[in-house]
Amino acid sequence: SPPKPRNTVSIVAMTLNNNDVVKHDYFNIFALSIMCSANILFLFLTTDLSKLGTDDIGAGNEQLFLMNLYLFMIYVVVDMLWVMMIPTSVLAGPSSILVHHAVAFIMTYVPLQHQQFSWHFAACTVVEVNTLFLTIRRNLPKPSISYVICDFLFYSTWLVLRLILFPWLVVFYSTEYLRFSNHIGTYFNIVIISPVLQFVVTCMSFKWTIDMIRKQFKPKLKN
Repeated sequence: SPPKPRNTVSIVAMTLNNNDVVKHDYFNIFALSIMCSANILFLFLTTDLSKLGTDDIGAGNEQLFLMNLYLFMIYVVVDMLWVMMIPTSVLAGPSSILVHHAVAFIMTYVPLQHQQFSWHFAACTVVEVNTLFLTIRRNLPKPSISYVICDFLFYSTWLVLRLILFPWLVVFYSTEYLRFSNHIGTYFNIVIISPVLQFVVTCMSFKWTIDMIRKQFKPKLKN
């Protein structure tokens, strides 16, 4: 017997959902391109590994960092409101994205109050480069050279930033918290949220990695 026509309502719903995703993707590509460029510029100007573990790393470009920080905070708030109002604008579960954004927003409080941790925060938010490649890739035709290049950049930055840099930042943030605590004479201070929340986002990245691997090896259902 001939295949049954697909439900018209389902087709319309899928089209509307796809339009929601595309609009949200275009917003992210625009916003993340600006944020990532400014953040990479800050890291390029301030990264001096000989100053790692001191208050001097990141110093001298406070205005550029504050601009980056406020841009990041505005982006997170706008994106959270977007996802809450239009949950169909994201392909992944909106709850995980909202939790991730909430954690990221809370983490901004430390460099906002203690600007000696500006480089630390910039090193963490460089991961948005990976998000940018993911979003661009989703909107490229495949197979195409541009898709293959973006696909490679997505997976390579995922490995370097989420699976290597993030765990290192957990350790680095922990040692910096201890250094700061010893300096002020108490371990009860706001900087403790940095290693704790960095551990949370690192766990989320590993969880997403496992999900991604399972999806790749998941057997396709037969029609």
